[in-house]
Amino acid sequence: MILVPSYEQVIETYAITLLKTPGDLQLTANGDIAVHDGDLKLGNDQYNAMFRLVQAWRFNSPTLEGLFNLAIDSGTTRDRLTKEQDELMSLLVATNWSRDSIKEYHSKNDEIGANEIGEGACAGALFVILSNLLLRLKNDLQVFQDRWVKCGPLINGISVGSLVSAAANNFRHYDEWRRTSPPTQQQLSSMNVISQVIGSLPLPIRENICPKLLEVISGGSYEKLNQALFAFAKSVSA
Repeated sequence: MILVPSYEQVIETYAITLLKTPGDLQLTANGDIAVHDGDLKLGNDQYNAMFRLVQAWRFNSPTLEGLFNLAIDSGTTRDRLTKEQDELMSLLVATNWSRDSIKEYHSKNDEIGANEIGEGACAGALFVILSNLLLRLKNDLQVFQDRWVKCGPLINGISVGSLVSAAANNFRHYDEWRRTSPPTQQQLSSMNVISQVIGSLPLPIRENICPKLLEVISGGSYEKLNQALFAFAKSVSA
């Protein structure tokens, strides 16, 4: 059973004061009921943008939480298997590299690779969804880039909006980044954001760095991730 957070629950949990009062339908200059991207427009631009974000996030939340948990679980499993593999190496030497020990070593190596790929895929897909949600908010509010990159909360000097966008770009294009030398200015824009968030990560970036970015923004907590998302949304729409 998929549990979707209620509209009231989201407003209360993330203290979205703007939406605590119901929004009224709006009229166009011709007296028609105002519509925004096929949806009825409620309240002013700020109210309508935040309302649309909350509604979109609610319906995406089960998927986001599932991806988050899969990413965390895969990372934990990978770390455990890596430790076991290190211990197995000692056994390989002690048993003079027996066939069974070598087979077990390669099996664990395969599992490590699968969990590493899974962690990156789930973290990356999560950031793509969040990026789409925030990009629509940005367009709804018609926010200039200068404000978008400065609104708090800041993570190592980087806004949540900028972090999420750079992470999504990394997931979509890291194979392309690997093949492009030197990096283009567009690629470097995202790479520089990622490097600052992680803490002086060497450039150019050639791999899927989304799991590390997810750890930085969430600290391993789905709720902390959501708090950061809505804190940024409230800040940019104020």
